[in-house]
Amino acid sequence: MRARQLKEIHHKEVKVVLNGYAKEDFSELPTDDHMTGPLTIRYLGSLYSGLRDPSPLFVAIGLLESGLCRQLRVEFFGESDAGIQRLAAELGVADRIFIRSRVPYRTALELQLQADVLLLLQWNDSQDEGAIPAKLFEYLYAQLADSVYRL
Repeated sequence: MRARQLKEIHHKEVKVVLNGYAKEDFSELPTDDHMTGPLTIRYLGSLYSGLRDPSPLFVAIGLLESGLCRQLRVEFFGESDAGIQRLAAELGVADRIFIRSRVPYRTALELQLQADVLLLLQWNDSQDEGAIPAKLFEYLYAQLADSVYRL
């Protein structure tokens, strides 16, 4: 919900707090070890059935030539699979999708640094149009730090 809407509803002053990341939360930069295996796409966050829909990604993976598809893995870290594995099976890519348990915050930051691609799923709700999740800032830092490291 936007600040203006909250002010109108509650008739109180609303302050907007912008998201970001704390540089000190991130450990040392990763080595190139993660560059030798399959391309790893990671999603770290809550999974909500039907509200954050990975099916466009799964359809795209299903269109890949089988040799390329075998060199790809998508990992979801969260509290439950929220139907992700079922959806992957329906779209024929279940062998490329891996559901992992939720991990501690520091571990999540390390996993972000080690990923090849970070997946950000937004809510499928027009009321959230323009909302920027806090996770985006962690993802941006992880990819920026990794890019700088590779230079």
